[in-house]
Amino acid sequence: MKLIRDHVRETFRKYTDAYDSSDPKINLKIIHTYHVAEDADEIARSLDLSDSDTDLAWLLGMLHDLGRFEQIRRYGTFNDAKSMSHAHLSCEVLFPDFYNVDQKFFDEMPNGRFGQIRDFIEEGTEEDYDLIRTAIWNHSEYGIPDDLDERHTMFSNIIRDADKVDIFRVNVEESIEDIYNVSENQLKDACVSDQAVDAIRKHICVERRADYKPTSVDHVISHSCLAFELVYPMSREITKRQGYLQKLVSFQSNNQKTQSAMELLKKELYNVFEKN
Repeated sequence: MKLIRDHVRETFRKYTDAYDSSDPKINLKIIHTYHVAEDADEIARSLDLSDSDTDLAWLLGMLHDLGRFEQIRRYGTFNDAKSMSHAHLSCEVLFPDFYNVDQKFFDEMPNGRFGQIRDFIEEGTEEDYDLIRTAIWNHSEYGIPDDLDERHTMFSNIIRDADKVDIFRVNVEESIEDIYNVSENQLKDACVSDQAVDAIRKHICVERRADYKPTSVDHVISHSCLAFELVYPMSREITKRQGYLQKLVSFQSNNQKTQSAMELLKKELYNVFEKN
């Protein structure tokens, strides 16, 4: 694969320039993309990957949320359940021929057909493309498929870890209204669901089943629970160094059940995260 980072950055800038950067949601995702790319780079280097594979991990960070911009333009939300899978949309933008995307799909988009994988990298093998598709398609799923080979699994886990690490930052630095489409007072008054509390006790992410109706504060707990499933030591090291997770779990609720859940969350994260 032939990859020039400055070219990738410039192509990404051209792609996002077609969207309204004055929209806080758009700006949030632009910033998030660069952070995830740098975190993916650091995780890859900690694994002593080759320069080429480190570039590939960084590229996944730059491309993983490409579909978010069209999702926001069309639906005005980050909620996949209320719109469409942003990960799958990212893959369709990058690999329209592979997914047999109809031309009408591009006619409605401000960039047209610009933003395909070959706009970002000059040369790539089918193996490269398959790995990129697999990692991006699965990066926001509850888990990655069990039948992936070691290489696909590694890169999928790198981008998933890097994404999770920066989600902690986003939840602390960005506006609650922009992230959750809810006011701060509504969030503080919301009651946590039993399913979210159960996830804390089991040290897992909150599973988004069809019958699950999350409350607004469930999102805070769900994003915090991502820390339970970080794969690589460097991912945990970056999280500790940045300190955003600690701030996120310091959320204070006006609801007694929710506040009890947050105290339990802090305790469980310390037991399995800070002690390691």
